Amino acid sequence: ASLEQSVSTFVDGVNRGRGTQSRFAFLDLERVEVLRGPQGTLFGKNTVGGALNLTTRKPTQTFAANVNAGYETELEETTVAGYLSGPLADSLRGRVAFSTSDQREGYIENRFLLNSAPQSENNIVRGILDWDITPSSLLRIRAEYGDFELDGQPFGLRSAGPLAPLLQPFGVASGSLTETASGQNPGSLLDFGSNGIMEGDSREFATTFEQEFANGSSLEVVAAFSALDFQRRLDADFSPLELLGFDDTEDYEQSSVSVRFISPDEGRLRYIAGL
Repeated sequence: ASLEQSVSTFVDGVNRGRGTQSRFAFLDLERVEVLRGPQGTLFGKNTVGGALNLTTRKPTQTFAANVNAGYETELEETTVAGYLSGPLADSLRGRVAFSTSDQREGYIENRFLLNSAPQSENNIVRGILDWDITPSSLLRIRAEYGDFELDGQPFGLRSAGPLAPLLQPFGVASGSLTETASGQNPGSLLDFGSNGIMEGDSREFATTFEQEFANGSSLEVVAAFSALDFQRRLDADFSPLELLGFDDTEDYEQSSVSVRFISPDEGRLRYIAGL
């Protein structure tokens, strides 16, 4: 939980420093590049195993829209997603994409807490503005917000086994196979059971400036700020007994600036310079 991953995720050139920030990274994408590591030359540190380079869909010159919705009966899950894109003025274009899901039933029956797990809710929205300052220069502003909540986890005691004498007072039958994710006694000090919770929200704001020069070279400057609030709690012994608990909380902020100059893609000498 305290380490950054060795395969980093980049969205429109912005590094997602924490794994939980990438929970909604695949919303409304134009392409996905899977790059074998290490990728330290073009993407910096923490890419010893490689990089996922994700490019979002950008605002379109003409109006476009799409909405899709679904409902899954067994887990009672509702999903809605879509986008709206098009021109706002002669040199200004915009795009909004969103996705939401709400799962009310889990696939493990918790006979101790008399509910099912896991249940989840996810929401994400992204807005992009493209402004053609001149025919050869572009300013792009991207803002993104997402939140999620996972109530319960897909772990369960299927047999009491050698713990049977300890678990019998809590209603777990000796030697019987159960479809049970056991839980703490409601009102205990931990008070969340082995179901546990995981919840958080993430925010990102990025500005990109692109300049094309007459000789075919280009300059790109990306400045971004992102933040993450995350909490995870669970009963780490996964039994009805009050033994081990785990609480993981994170309040993360990240600021970044990337400058890249690319030479013309012709001639015997081609280069990239960056900071």
